[in-house]
Parts: sequence; C-alpha cells; structure tokens
Amino acid sequence: MLQEQGLKVDELGFVEAMKEHRIASGGGKAFGPLGGEDVDVYRAVLENLQQSGKIDLKGVAYDPYIEYETEGELLAIVSNGISPQEAAEGDKVELIIPKTSFYVESGGQVADTGMIVSVSEPRWEVRIEDTRRPAAGVVAHVGIVVKGTPRVGDAVIAAVDAQRRRDIMRNHTATHLMHAELQAVLGEHARQAGSLVAPDRLRFDFTHPEG
Repeated sequence: MLQEQGLKVDELGFVEAMKEHRIASGGGKAFGPLGGEDVDVYRAVLENLQQSGKIDLKGVAYDPYIEYETEGELLAIVSNGISPQEAAEGDKVELIIPKTSFYVESGGQVADTGMIVSVSEPRWEVRIEDTRRPAAGVVAHVGIVVKGTPRVGDAVIAAVDAQRRRDIMRNHTATHLMHAELQAVLGEHARQAGSLVAPDRLRFDFTHPEG
C-alpha cells in the first residue's frame, strides 16, 4: 500500500528497534527470534532481479485468485541466509519466481502448499510447505527439495495443492455464514474479532458479553 503512494518502509530499522525493545523489556529469552532478520538478504536479491530486468519495480506478481498453476523461471534460491545458484536433495529452500498463485497467509487464512517442479530434464521437485513475504515485493515459497537439483534459471511450473485450497475456501465461506448467524441469533453486537481458516477446520472469534 505504501509503495502505491511512493513511500517505503524501513523494515531493517524496524527489526533493529524491535530487538532493542525486546532486550530492554526483558523479553529476549522468552519470545525467541522475532522473524524478519533475513529481510536484507531478500532486499538484495530483489534489487538484483529488478536491475537485471527479471522483475519489475512492483516485485513478484501476486494473484492467488484466478489459477492454480503458473509457469516461469526460477529467479532465486535462498537457503541459510545466502542465495546460492543451486540446491541439493533434502535442502530446505525458499524459491522466488516472477509470478505466483500461491496464497500468502493473511486475515486468518493459512498459506497455500503445493509443488514447484522443473519443466525439462533433469527433473527436480520442491515440496512447498509455506508461502511468505519476507520483504516488500518478495513472495518466497518455502519448501524441501525432494528430488533432483534445482538451479537458478531453470524453467518451472508452480502448482498449488488445489484440493487443499478448495477445503480452505469452504471454511472461509463458513466463517461468513457463521458471522451472519451469530448476528441473527445473538444480535448485531456479535462482530468478528479474529479467525483461523485452515483446510481441516476454522476458528471464529467474536464479541459477546456473556457465555
């Protein structure tokens, strides 16, 4: 949203300030890693891709609402805080491609899972277990290499687990139905105060003054 207004967020500065706050408040040990410490790695990767013309200034094209599969080039691999040119079977990796239909967790709805596979020989496969935004303009597909050797520059197909997505969509619809019925039975004051939308269940939090 800020990019649309020509503004930027100092994400690295925010992370550093949060680290200082956690230490000052005594929460450093209790809370563990904050997350987002790798933002500078992804920023550098994105800038390189933009400078080389692989990605435009808006970043990775993100549209999880139209199709379950996209084709493109494996633009970058990130693993253990570095960006190697290839990965080996068994490695935990985060893959960046020019466009994606994988949903990033938002509004209580969990992220998509699926597969990213090479188009040509030698074939390789990465099982995607999560999708996240580690920095503005970047969508990272988090997974495990289950076959072969992924290499930057390979042509790929990124396929969302369609059945799991449909299960999530049904539970998302159910939260709206539940909200409507709660207001019909309890009153208009019963408003949503959070939710979890997963493939196997939903949780709907709402406001009400009594049990």
